[in-house]
Amino acid sequence: MDSATLMPNTPHNIAILTSGGDAPGMNAAIRASIRTAHHYKLKTFVIRDGYNGMIEDMIDEFKWEDCGQILQEGGTLIGTARSSRFREKEGRKEAAYNLVSRGIDGLVVIGGDGTLMGASILSSEWTEHLEVLVREGRLSQEQIDSRTKLHFVGLSGSIDNDMYGTDNTIGADTALHRICEAIDHIATTASSHKRAFVMEVMGRNCGYLALMSAVVTGADWLVIPEDPLGENWEEEMCSTINNGRCSGKTCSIVVLSEGARDKKGHPIKSDYVREVLEKRLKLDTRVTILGHIQRGGPPTAYDRYLATVTGVEAVKTLMNPLVKEPQLIGMTGLQFTSVPVLPAVQENMKIAAAAKENNFDFVIQRKHRAFKENLRLYNVLKDSMPPQMKTNEKPKFTVAVTSVGAPAPGMNTFFRAVTRLSLSEGYRVLAIKGGFLGLIEDSVEEFGWMSVNGWAPLGGCTLGTNRDLPSENMKKVVEQIEKYKIDAMIFVGGFEAYHGVAQLYKARDMFPQLRKLAVVVAPATISNNLPATDYSIGIDRALNNLVDATDKIKQSSIGYCDRIFLVQVMGGYCGFQALMGSLISGAEGYFLHEDEIRLKNIIEYLDDFKYRFNSKDPKLSLFVINEKTSEYYPLHVMQKIFDRETEDGIAVRTSELGSIQHGGNPTPFDRITAGAFALEAVTFVSKQFEQSEHRNGTIMGTRKGEIFHTSIPDILPQMDFTFRRPVYEWWMRLKTYARLLSQKDLSEELRKEYLQYRSNETCSHK
Repeated sequence: MDSATLMPNTPHNIAILTSGGDAPGMNAAIRASIRTAHHYKLKTFVIRDGYNGMIEDMIDEFKWEDCGQILQEGGTLIGTARSSRFREKEGRKEAAYNLVSRGIDGLVVIGGDGTLMGASILSSEWTEHLEVLVREGRLSQEQIDSRTKLHFVGLSGSIDNDMYGTDNTIGADTALHRICEAIDHIATTASSHKRAFVMEVMGRNCGYLALMSAVVTGADWLVIPEDPLGENWEEEMCSTINNGRCSGKTCSIVVLSEGARDKKGHPIKSDYVREVLEKRLKLDTRVTILGHIQRGGPPTAYDRYLATVTGVEAVKTLMNPLVKEPQLIGMTGLQFTSVPVLPAVQENMKIAAAAKENNFDFVIQRKHRAFKENLRLYNVLKDSMPPQMKTNEKPKFTVAVTSVGAPAPGMNTFFRAVTRLSLSEGYRVLAIKGGFLGLIEDSVEEFGWMSVNGWAPLGGCTLGTNRDLPSENMKKVVEQIEKYKIDAMIFVGGFEAYHGVAQLYKARDMFPQLRKLAVVVAPATISNNLPATDYSIGIDRALNNLVDATDKIKQSSIGYCDRIFLVQVMGGYCGFQALMGSLISGAEGYFLHEDEIRLKNIIEYLDDFKYRFNSKDPKLSLFVINEKTSEYYPLHVMQKIFDRETEDGIAVRTSELGSIQHGGNPTPFDRITAGAFALEAVTFVSKQFEQSEHRNGTIMGTRKGEIFHTSIPDILPQMDFTFRRPVYEWWMRLKTYARLLSQKDLSEELRKEYLQYRSNETCSHK
């Protein structure tokens, strides 16, 4: 498609701008939008320094290759600024003139609600501005006849995650990483000196960063704008922190949002919180204000994914003639969403106005589900002991928690949340160490509130895990369940957990006493090879380990020599890590077991990318390979093929990431996911306890950010036991994005250059 054959009601040429505060991931969105626009054969521009650049004509054409190495860079390559002139109508008229002069009638606008409102205003005034410019003689009628409408689409770029209409904004996950890493690190020095720390985080009037960081790090006290503190909050805070100290905690963390206030609207400052802790509890208390470090650095795996997918969809939306009004492209879970821009911005403004009027009930009501659930979760987990323990109430039911399968980052976060949520409901909690085998061998321990203290940020699986299934000794498993008087079992794990629970459920026919056992499973595996869920606990840590490695690999060859890197990742026969890793690392290609790779496919890849090395500048190509792509073409064989088929002077290197993908502390994404599954698991078993004779089992999963349930009998037909992956792999549709953004779609200059190179190569062979 070219500009001469465009569909009606679509733009001729587009421009991309970033405005307002910068956010990690903006460059990934810019890259995705530019390359998608070139896929549509559109002339593509960038506007430097936001709306100010639009007025000052700071507009440059960008080609495909101009955004080759920006995916992993923080900030925004094209600059950003707030423009007072754009708030004036005369400034917007000048902006319209510069756009039309360049033939631009489509915009991808990346920023916050103010940025999106600016685009909405310009779009609504567009016809008026063009008519004035024609009357003034600055534009001709011919120039404006085919550009009677300004098309635009919005992407929300903000670390505050404060945009209505999307669950996640570009940059928020990265900022949350920075905060959680800081709190995790500070907790170690705080424990050494038995200190308290007040951590002030950004967010303006939105407490998302403060809330989520408090939940996932196990902070002792939280102060956010949406949940203002009452008159005696100082006494309540000191009581909570003191109880924690009496229970054995050696450090205390208070997380405070920069826009925090009390119910009367009075600001609450970090220095005041410090003074309260020092005077009332005599604690050595320090204040750490993280500030702009939260904005900086490379984007996380999730922000790269979010920005990439929404950047592609933004241009596709612009080019869809059926879309009648500007859209905000957002993300829920791992699925993109689209809602009209103007209602979303107006809703944001209503929320801001309600906050100024101290109408916090309205503010909380308009927050997305995850915010409200995590606020509820935090209020349970922060206490030093559950309410039932305080009243010495006897436990009504016994809940056992365990893991089956390989360890995954976030399992300990899950155990902590399940334990404390269960105790808060008055249940007895048994921790089974080592799955079904641990149950058989009496490796069972009753857990109290402080048994899981400090577990939130821990990687690995402290309870231990293995792949043993109950069918190997089902009779003994049932005897042990009766011996410990277990009423519910909460599992976390991967393929074996699903398989083992299915066996346990099927055994109800032989062992009727199992009908009184409630069973629930939460998915946890870095491979994401489980059916009926978009994602599992642990995938985000593994993906961040992957992009950390590929970023370093790419840096190792800058300015050195032409290189091709073959990076092998984990996943068994499931290609999720390889395909997702290819997309978010900016790789030129991927190899998956699902594609049944052949030699001709490898040669085709090499043929397509030879053009990259047809210049004097050092070049680099990256391919991500699933560890079980092919028994005929393992990594070392693939390296030999690449070596043989490439030109002299091109070095082919391999890297096997291996178990490094399993390691490290769980990311905020994994901890939030674990907490959500834990809350849903305890809610499920609580409902099952209302049934005395027949209790059900369920497999939890996510779909578009929501947790949903699949019955245990229904899960087996969705499992491919030969290759240990789902029958339906939703993420295979991501191949469309990966192919579109790879170097297979070339600019005309590079295409001509490559064709000439191929012609010369053919002649030399003759």
